[in-house]
Amino acid sequence: MRTSAVARTPMPSGIRLLVVDDHPIFRAGLCEELAGGAEGIIIVGEAEDGEKAYEMVAAHHPDVVLIDCNMPVLRGLEATQKIMKDFPETKLIVFSATAEIDRVRKVLQAGANGYLLKTASTAELRRAIVTVLGGATVITPSIALDPDSPDFETPVENSFGLTKREIQILELAARGVTNKQIGEQLNLSNRTIEVHMHNIFMKLGVSSRTEAVTKAIRDRSIQLP
Repeated sequence: MRTSAVARTPMPSGIRLLVVDDHPIFRAGLCEELAGGAEGIIIVGEAEDGEKAYEMVAAHHPDVVLIDCNMPVLRGLEATQKIMKDFPETKLIVFSATAEIDRVRKVLQAGANGYLLKTASTAELRRAIVTVLGGATVITPSIALDPDSPDFETPVENSFGLTKREIQILELAARGVTNKQIGEQLNLSNRTIEVHMHNIFMKLGVSSRTEAVTKAIRDRSIQLP
């Protein structure tokens, strides 16, 4: 007895994005601005609260979720924790109007792959989406970092505004130490090291470790034995 094959709808190629924000006009504008482009972004859904976002991740399995922090029903932080726990393969970027360091730290600890301010341009959002898909962490460089935090320090005197921690990390990177090893030596999480490396790249205007180290050595921002 012959059985007929069940036809399956092919999944569209491109970056599948879920947009979560409780302001419908802002959400609609964001979807319109991000859809398509060279990155081939496909909006697979919109959600107005964290609970709905979780349901849509389960239903549509987006590559990236762009989610606001302040929402009804299930807030952004709780939604992030829930989504990253049950769908760890999904990349998630928190998109917020506030630059509170405590909130940045909490969402990164919850598993978020990035934290951007709503002042970010469409081009910055597109780059961030591509960057997190590549496995890196993205954080808005302009966010004022807490000088009392053990993870973040104030800039010291150098051409690029590098902090003591960033200089320390760059000097270890110059010796060929991996991110994981740097984290182990400094007692920092791998995600924190990724955030620092991203900020270093942004400050130096480079896109690789080699470029960062070379530029910092030429500027004498870092010292090697």
